Amino acid sequence: MPRIRPPALASRQMPANVTDLLAQRIVHTQPKLIDEVEKVFVILYEDDDFRALRGAEDPDETVHGSVVADDIVSAQAIKEKGTELGLPLLIAANLHEISIKLRGAERRYNASRKQRSAANVRASDVAPATEQAAQA
Repeated sequence: MPRIRPPALASRQMPANVTDLLAQRIVHTQPKLIDEVEKVFVILYEDDDFRALRGAEDPDETVHGSVVADDIVSAQAIKEKGTELGLPLLIAANLHEISIKLRGAERRYNASRKQRSAANVRASDVAPATEQAAQA
């Protein structure tokens, strides 16, 4: 038995070329909290104090004694800057939401603690082999 498609789907054609494909792209016009957090994260990244808060991979490297405390202080800085810039989602968000989205924004740049830690482990595994090859 042939499949009957609704009229809206039956008339849809595959795009003929890349230009037509891009013209059909679904664009989310409403910003999301992570987008506002990312915007402020990029602005604050120039600040050495903010970078120090985000730079710790181990509890020994933290500014305020724990990674969680550094996350909350970072979220507070993001919220203050977002308020200054008039970003409505950041103004309405609580610090816990902002700290979660901040970690997501960092992942967009391969800059999360987990990603940096994994990269450092891989680099340390490769470094001894490279040094041995250079000595040989």
